[in-house]
Amino acid sequence: MEWLPLTDLDLSKLGMTAVLEAQAKAFAATALKTLKRKSHAEWTRIERTQFSQICKCLITAGAGINDQLCELIRQLDEARTYGHELRHMVVHASWGLDAEGQPTSYDYGRTRKLDRSDIDEAMNACLELRLLAHRLLMRIGHLIGEGVLYEGTDTGASMTINISGGRTVML
Repeated sequence: MEWLPLTDLDLSKLGMTAVLEAQAKAFAATALKTLKRKSHAEWTRIERTQFSQICKCLITAGAGINDQLCELIRQLDEARTYGHELRHMVVHASWGLDAEGQPTSYDYGRTRKLDRSDIDEAMNACLELRLLAHRLLMRIGHLIGEGVLYEGTDTGASMTINISGGRTVML
């Protein structure tokens, strides 16, 4: 293998950053499928949509349903913007070593020097993004349990989650 300035731990953090963002997008797509009562075929089309577009559709679909739901969607969209920017910055960086032998990169578009702490920041931002997306799914599950939203769809595969009280609902 060719020489890389990043350690195995650094590389695993980069990979985890990408995985966390992908999971958040999948959760957001599931949330949109449930809110708009989409079929399985429509759901697979949603999953191929850019994350930013999924968030825009979530904002529209969630409007007026529940204040807590709308706040979670807003937070998810903000976290998506921040997490995606950081993930893109560190994953697509050309890493090298600085004068002290530490991994570094320079982002010309943002005129910013990068180091290992930026990898950690990106991973943590994408972890927060994933947690918000999971909280959004759980909130939708509770709204189904409260009878505010409908459970699953008649035309497609659904995801089953457990909500409080041991109740299971289909998204």
